[in-house]
Amino acid sequence: MTTFGAKASQLGYEVDECADYELTFSSEFPMLKIEHQGSVTITDSKQNQDIYTHNLGYIPAFWVFDNKDSGKSRLANLYSYNFVVNSTKLSWVGDPSLSGAHTFYYFIFRWNLLTEFTGAVINTEQTSQGSYGDYGIKVAKSGKSINSLDYRDYVIHSNCKSPIIHMTGVVGPYFPTCALIPHYLGYAPLFFQWISDDNKNSFKLMAKSPEEYVGSDETYIIICSIDNTYISYMVFKDPMYIG
Repeated sequence: MTTFGAKASQLGYEVDECADYELTFSSEFPMLKIEHQGSVTITDSKQNQDIYTHNLGYIPAFWVFDNKDSGKSRLANLYSYNFVVNSTKLSWVGDPSLSGAHTFYYFIFRWNLLTEFTGAVINTEQTSQGSYGDYGIKVAKSGKSINSLDYRDYVIHSNCKSPIIHMTGVVGPYFPTCALIPHYLGYAPLFFQWISDDNKNSFKLMAKSPEEYVGSDETYIIICSIDNTYISYMVFKDPMYIG
């Protein structure tokens, strides 16, 4: 059976020759879709607080960034276990050791953290950006002009790199040794991870600690934990670095 689909490369890359991660879009692979994004101020960090009710019916991937330093944002590693998502809402879990108010920026994605998926590896060979004329693809968001010069107004634009999901899954609950999950990309890929200690009913952001660790190299996603936990991981086509 013939396979039908569509793909578009970043501007300047030959679509039939470029690496998977040099594509802007391909129907061969899924991409992260934002369900909701916003900011929240936790007025009393000692108390529980509901942040957003998504009602997706599954546990979605999410990221949270903190605003600890004025004008700067970073992944909320210091507060990773204070954010919990389940199949209904994203919440803050109060901590008696914290004090004061804190402001965060959060993103909720339309991707189930329990999804087991591995995409094909079609081409990992890095190519050089050339000059092929001003060709490509752009799709504006609803209500936005296709002539807009603001890339935030687009769902897809060949001038911009969009993160393409390579594989996702869940491992656990026991880690007598570290789990080594082959990704077959031949380079260390970008990844994110979440952790559950309640039988996969909810997940928290996961930060590196001596007991819990997720990393990547040219061959594996490496996941370690000594606790009775489940770890959900998401691996992108994008290299952690490009040589």
